[in-house]
Amino acid sequence: MKKEIQDKIDLFNKRVSELYNKVCGWLDEEKIEYDKIEKEITLTQGTLISYESKKLEFFTRENEQLFSLTPYGAFVIAAEGRVQLAGSSGEESLVYLKPDTPGFEIVEKIGNGVINTIPFKMNAVKEEGWHWVAEQIIGKKPLFTKEVFLALLERIN
Repeated sequence: MKKEIQDKIDLFNKRVSELYNKVCGWLDEEKIEYDKIEKEITLTQGTLISYESKKLEFFTRENEQLFSLTPYGAFVIAAEGRVQLAGSSGEESLVYLKPDTPGFEIVEKIGNGVINTIPFKMNAVKEEGWHWVAEQIIGKKPLFTKEVFLALLERIN
């Protein structure tokens, strides 16, 4: 594997680990009792890139699943990685963004040579880190803070 690809994977896994530590810290601060299981997973992106990462599953002391954090990939469009936060009734996407992340355009052919261009701008990102991306909130990608985490936890369970 090329060094720059391996470096990107290593950085992604480091950021995922930091995210996991942050989430555990927030649960501790809120005095939410939990157990967790860390699982090695293999991510495959494209036809040539396959690598290891870690998934975290969180449970109550009574062994009921609270939620999971599952890496989706280090190679995603317009971001530097994605993790899925999933519960019993839904899931939410977290992406790692930097303020200088370039935007992109989605181009679709409608017919008769007509082309529709949809701009996707990343300039709403003011701070580097994990951000919550929701389809319902177009153009906003709030930083994944403790408050956002707790609200999403209610939403996915």
